[in-house]
Amino acid sequence: MSPDTLIDFFDDLAKAHGLFLVYDDGFRTRSYSYEEVGRAARGFAAVTVEDITEAADVGKGTFFNYFPSKEHVFGAFGDIQIGKIEGAVTAARAGSVSVREALATFPQLLAEEPGRSPKIMQSMIVALQTSQPVREIFLGKAQRGRRMLAELLALGQRQGEIRRDVAPPVLARAVQQAYFGVMLLWSLDEAGKLVQRFEEAAQLLWPGLRAAGKR
Repeated sequence: MSPDTLIDFFDDLAKAHGLFLVYDDGFRTRSYSYEEVGRAARGFAAVTVEDITEAADVGKGTFFNYFPSKEHVFGAFGDIQIGKIEGAVTAARAGSVSVREALATFPQLLAEEPGRSPKIMQSMIVALQTSQPVREIFLGKAQRGRRMLAELLALGQRQGEIRRDVAPPVLARAVQQAYFGVMLLWSLDEAGKLVQRFEEAAQLLWPGLRAAGKR
């Protein structure tokens, strides 16, 4: 399943107010009946794989080709975001961009998928609150992303771009908390675009990350 198809899937998930749908490589659009939306209101814990495959008009085998369980849908979403962080780390490590330049790409890159609809984040928050397996998957992805971010910041410290009086994992946690906080608040009030919120946060974060004398 391609990233674009997966995000279309999440968009449809949001439109159904929590009904988790899955699509095969022949992505199809569809409408949602009142009954489907009503069933979705039961919440993530009550939605079964049968609900998903029936709504998406695919076999259970197709679903399990992509996801070991319904909870792993969120892992795939996390993998997309982690892949973007990894790309920035790779570029900085290769010297293609500075650490500052790599960090400056985050608002645009990380807002692309969740920024399509606040309801995507709302659906994810509901799942995190109601499903321990989803929380475990989410924490694993968050830890992996934080390690890569710490690696990027450590590189910045060695190159004199990032302050050295705070350990990279501590800086990485602060950055990650800021981004997650922005997403949470944006999903609640839905005002403006997520990328703009990220850019505002990044501009405020940079003075706290940069080495003395850096602009």
